Amino acid sequence: MNHIRTYKSGSGLVSVTVINPKSVTRNPEQMKKGILYLLVLLLSASAIICKAQDPASSQFFFNPMYLNPAFAGTTKGARFGGIYRNQWPNVPSKFVTYNAWGDIYNPLFHGGLGLIAMQDVSGEGMFKTTSIGFIQSYERAIPKIVRLRAGYNVTMINKKIDWSRLTFPDQLDPVMGQVYQTKANPGNAAGKTFIDFTAGFMADFPKFRVGESQITNTIGYVMNHLTEPQQSVIGGTAILPAKHTVHYTMVISIADANPNEKALYISPNVIWEKQANFSNSVLGFYVTRDPLIGGLFYRKRKFSNFKDSDAMIVYLGVKANFSKYSDVRIGYSYDVTVNKLSSNTLGAHELSLVFDFKHSTLFSKNHKLKRRNRRAMDCEDFGSKSLIF
Repeated sequence: MNHIRTYKSGSGLVSVTVINPKSVTRNPEQMKKGILYLLVLLLSASAIICKAQDPASSQFFFNPMYLNPAFAGTTKGARFGGIYRNQWPNVPSKFVTYNAWGDIYNPLFHGGLGLIAMQDVSGEGMFKTTSIGFIQSYERAIPKIVRLRAGYNVTMINKKIDWSRLTFPDQLDPVMGQVYQTKANPGNAAGKTFIDFTAGFMADFPKFRVGESQITNTIGYVMNHLTEPQQSVIGGTAILPAKHTVHYTMVISIADANPNEKALYISPNVIWEKQANFSNSVLGFYVTRDPLIGGLFYRKRKFSNFKDSDAMIVYLGVKANFSKYSDVRIGYSYDVTVNKLSSNTLGAHELSLVFDFKHSTLFSKNHKLKRRNRRAMDCEDFGSKSLIF
């Protein structure tokens, strides 16, 4: 008998199908039924994968443009970074995600330009999603009131199945195991390629003081998969559902009584995501005093139900300065699974590396633009300029 087991987590649904070789015979009619049954299973698995959430990232502000394309160019310089995530390493069908990104400020258009590339691998390399996206952002300030940012991401995505890793029922012998060539038509080896669109908005509010502390606030909204593209690898209908994200960041700068000591920053954060029938809420905070950054977050599936917990996220990072205008940040986070899968998955590990080059912009040799950009930075007294990241 074949067994299908489906699990829920913060990363969506996972379907695992186990085929018992003893249930397979060499009878042609039964083999045809077996092939048809497996194809139905693959179609079901494709639908499950397509309804699942996008690849997760616990270090969302160290992968900023994946969270919101409006983050491109916010540092008024250049930066690039990478993320490696290994989710559920104790499960055979673990999820491994690689992400690389870079952005630079463009004073000519008062915004930023960016690139982001990602590969998500699951099922021991059986399923692969590869994408590369172009990002552009634009900002406009209303002095002393708000600074608005808007950004978009145009992404080319390829999804494919490595058919050589699949075993079909007609390949199995009840005694010898896998000894036959399959008659099944596995489909297009190149997979499915399509174009996807994302739009994001942010609002930075002016700084204000409470005693000796300085406080800033940033709120943003993102809509991924605007056109809900078709993404089925093996035929049929499989829509990539739109995803809605709302994020909020507060940064509290606490000055030290000793002017030679660096300030302490505390940054509460809230992120809410919804894609099809799945939702995630992340609540927590970062604490920073150079060169160290620490963080603790709590992720749950429903914002209103504290019983539906998914994971606690622990983060630790360090920052090193190359020079007055450049630095590097290295971070590690661990997702401590607190749902029913906690004893089997070993959580998730995530590593990040970010290089930041201040005042590196496009058209940097245009001195008129540099002076205009410097005056704009001095006059704008808003949140994201002082973000601790």
